[in-house]
Amino acid sequence: MKTTVANQLGGARAYAKRGAVSHAGSADIGDLEQALGYRTGIAFPGGLDSGSVFYREQKNTRVTTPELNERIARLWKDAEDQAKAKVKPGERPRIFDADRIRYEGANFDPEYGTLTISWSRDKYSNHFGLKEMKDPKTGEYLPLPFHVNPLSINGIVVTEDGKIPLVQRNPNKTDQGRIWHIVPQGFIDIKTVGGIRDITVESLKKKGVIPDGIDETTVKTLLRELKVPDAYYIESVSDASARELSEELRVTTAPMPNVLAKDNLVLGLIRNTRRNFDTTIPTLMKVGCSHADIGLNGDEATKIEWVDIDQGALTGKVVELSKDLDRASGHLRGDLGLLVYHLYGEAAYRDTLTEAARARIPE
Repeated sequence: MKTTVANQLGGARAYAKRGAVSHAGSADIGDLEQALGYRTGIAFPGGLDSGSVFYREQKNTRVTTPELNERIARLWKDAEDQAKAKVKPGERPRIFDADRIRYEGANFDPEYGTLTISWSRDKYSNHFGLKEMKDPKTGEYLPLPFHVNPLSINGIVVTEDGKIPLVQRNPNKTDQGRIWHIVPQGFIDIKTVGGIRDITVESLKKKGVIPDGIDETTVKTLLRELKVPDAYYIESVSDASARELSEELRVTTAPMPNVLAKDNLVLGLIRNTRRNFDTTIPTLMKVGCSHADIGLNGDEATKIEWVDIDQGALTGKVVELSKDLDRASGHLRGDLGLLVYHLYGEAAYRDTLTEAARARIPE
């Protein structure tokens, strides 16, 4: 008798309390993942409730040099100039700088079943300049400590009829070119909600804190020297996933929030080890509609493709996307692989990676 989608996904939830699995020291699975352009720092075979993910701020540990900063600045200015040259009147340039969360590490507490992600503040412009930068002496990508390693979410949407969507990115709207990726996906937003940025000379003068004749630059410099902190708001995994889902996909029969299940499951943490060099949180998102009711929203993608969640179809898609590693994001291979792990177990995951690694065309 065929297992229904609901039974497959619900049954997996039953062993969520088995906790986390790390493949960092696993020679076989770790090496296979690396060969496919990603690594799972941690995996949750039964899934972890997205509400059990917390954040902890720390000092930025990214390694840099004055020469590296100059290269980043030049690359960013060139990219800005090119984007401005292509923009039509009244439109916003495709590329713009923004705060980003740098992934610094994570800790899983098996007693309480919580995942705490350590983060620091960085900028998208730094990630843009570093993500494909190579050492001029060796021709190799820069080591991980030099990268921004921004934190993102990858939503693995599963429909009632047992399919998940993949999309081909629009090279005119994204910075990753025409690659295949999971949908929805995007950076977790960080916003400054208080602190040094909200302090102005005018507000301080009204309160009688400073006398006339002191400019804003002097005040800001003083506050930085005193290490007055900013206050930040970081999106939860659930909020980030839902936002990206509404931005990138649409449902023809009902508003997206009405069909989205609230109990999203985190399947682990995946780091790209090829090109983009970022860390994502793959999150299983069940929707109460058929794949026929869902279409693309916006212009970040040009094509949508549906994959069945049975083991053979998922393994076949990982194999297909592994022949040419630049055809798809390393995150996508990791997303599909962890879905195999979640639904069918570690042996099935290892078999999928082994078959995919054999299919890879040597470079």
